[in-house]
Amino acid sequence: MVEVTEAALKVCVKQVAGVGGDRHGSFVCELRKDDDGIDAAPIRLQLSLSFADGEVRADFSGTSPQVRGPVNATYEMTCSTVNYVLMAVFGRDVAKNDGCRRPVHVLVPPRTVLSAAAPAPVVSRVTTCHRAVDAMLQALAQIVPERVMAGYYGVSNICNIGGHDAQTGAPWVYFDIEVGGWGARPQSDGLDGFSAHIHNVANTPVEVVENSHPVRVERYELLADSGGAGLYRGGLGLRRDLRVLSDDTALNLLGDHCKFAPQGLLGGRDGASGRYVLNPDTDRERVLPNKLSNYPMQKGDVISMQTPGGGGYGDPAKRAAQAIRRDREEGKVSAP
Repeated sequence: MVEVTEAALKVCVKQVAGVGGDRHGSFVCELRKDDDGIDAAPIRLQLSLSFADGEVRADFSGTSPQVRGPVNATYEMTCSTVNYVLMAVFGRDVAKNDGCRRPVHVLVPPRTVLSAAAPAPVVSRVTTCHRAVDAMLQALAQIVPERVMAGYYGVSNICNIGGHDAQTGAPWVYFDIEVGGWGARPQSDGLDGFSAHIHNVANTPVEVVENSHPVRVERYELLADSGGAGLYRGGLGLRRDLRVLSDDTALNLLGDHCKFAPQGLLGGRDGASGRYVLNPDTDRERVLPNKLSNYPMQKGDVISMQTPGGGGYGDPAKRAAQAIRRDREEGKVSAP
């Protein structure tokens, strides 16, 4: 079975390389990740993707060195990310086993954010691997745009709140991961507020959250206008507002795509950036950094997580009038 899969993948690679004639060569993508939470400088991911003789070469030379914040990825996880995207793009006719890996060569210089070595922190490595997914998709869009989606929310949007029970002194921790909008696809809009690509997270019911922690969920909704316009619209991000019902709590955040929005594809517009807001819609409103540790919150404070929307696909001017009407009727796009 492994040998059969390897042969099948090589055939797929040759087909992809041959689309539109001789497409041997490199397809380049460079993108930016917001920061590592310690230094404000953006993190660069650079990819040169090539297909030749049934082999795939993903070369990340030029990617930023490993950083002090906990967003470094290991080389092994980078390899898994590359193989995941290739298996997804080549379709369901190829069995997913070790044979898929053999024709794929992942090249990353040592000690980058995609090949970190000790003592680099890696606890939030998936944050950077999400961006590696985007890099792979953007490179593949140059050769097989009919098989890939536009940029997506691309991060596990983490909100962690903790403290101690006022009566018993027992510690409590609320840990939340929010998703966002998918990129629009070649034949359809992006999905709204749905887990995508290299993580698989579930939605915790509001009743469970409020029964288990001293917090109240005051808003949980799709964010209108957060999906990028296009022939097909990007999926919508989410807004989730939490009011803290206990004194002396600590807030920890880890997000991305707050400075660099998910990108549209083939003329589609970018999706909306994400953001974290303390006490929104009040005179005490404050936009918080997307990565934050042990920020003090008091009883009554509200933290609003507003996740990124997906990029659009294709020329917005070509979107069907019926789809535009439906978006407005459903409140996904504001009426002009």
